[in-house]
Amino acid sequence: MRTTENKNLQKLLDQISVPCSSVHFEKTLHQDWRRVVHQEVYPSHRMSHVLTLAKSHRRLTAFIVAAAFLASALMGQHLLSSQEEDLRQMDTLSELSLSTL
Repeated sequence: MRTTENKNLQKLLDQISVPCSSVHFEKTLHQDWRRVVHQEVYPSHRMSHVLTLAKSHRRLTAFIVAAAFLASALMGQHLLSSQEEDLRQMDTLSELSLSTL
């Protein structure tokens, strides 16, 4: 398998016409190689893929984590205040029902 890939790569490289060897050509070839290899490096498991992306985009990951913490804190505050409001309403209704008796 490896030898056929090497032969195919050799054939592909032989087809590229280069007037003279230049640093630009080697740099372009190396960049293309890194781009192709970098795409294949990602694991197939979804969670590992997410962790790999998170590691490569640190600022975006930090922003998303901060937004998630802020949203959870606001939701918790809302739940606590709505529970207190419900308790006050139940207390008011029970006082009204006791006063009518």
